[in-house]
Amino acid sequence: MKKQRTQNYDKILKENLESAVLPLLQRFMGITILESKPINELLHSTMKREAEPETIEQQ
Repeated sequence: MKKQRTQNYDKILKENLESAVLPLLQRFMGITILESKPINELLHSTMKREAEPETIEQQ
């Protein structure tokens, strides 16, 4: 259930980010975006692992 909720938030954010952020950049930072294009949606992630004890002792 939590994953589905997260995916819904991700979808809403992606759909509305450009229309929300671009005016804020213009108004508060004076940055004008003349052209934009979507980037690849696939994000790489790494697995969290604990360090091995012998590796920590050697450092």
